[in-house]
Amino acid sequence: MGPDRYTLLNLTTSGIFGGLGHHPEIEETYAYLATELQKIGLVYLHLLDHASLGAPAVPAATMAAIRARFTNTLILAGGYHTATGIEAALRGPADLVAIGRPFIGNPDLVERLRDGVALTEPNPATFYAAAPSGWAEGYTDYPLADDQAA
Repeated sequence: MGPDRYTLLNLTTSGIFGGLGHHPEIEETYAYLATELQKIGLVYLHLLDHASLGAPAVPAATMAAIRARFTNTLILAGGYHTATGIEAALRGPADLVAIGRPFIGNPDLVERLRDGVALTEPNPATFYAAAPSGWAEGYTDYPLADDQAA
């Protein structure tokens, strides 16, 4: 790591994948990690909250402990699909909010959020599929809001 390289880290603080779950030392663990990441000059920390997918929400105390110790750019991700949710995250600990799934199904997401237009639900079955020749389903075929109104 050095001034000519950017280093980042993506953490999931509340995931349940692979039998992971909450443990009594979670706040202490992430507070220590945030302190050490700040010391080495991590450019940004990306925190993923899987609560919108059924995992436990990141405890507020854990988030506060991370933010207090990591003062570089903090990006939050996970279930942000409304203007209200994004604004709340930015008023809280986040410097930036990452948006994934809503952008897949809504190539005009910014306009939809601005205008209060309903979002198209993306199809997860097409997220990571290798498209056979001639198959155009998934990332490139979601309609714009204007197209749906016509």
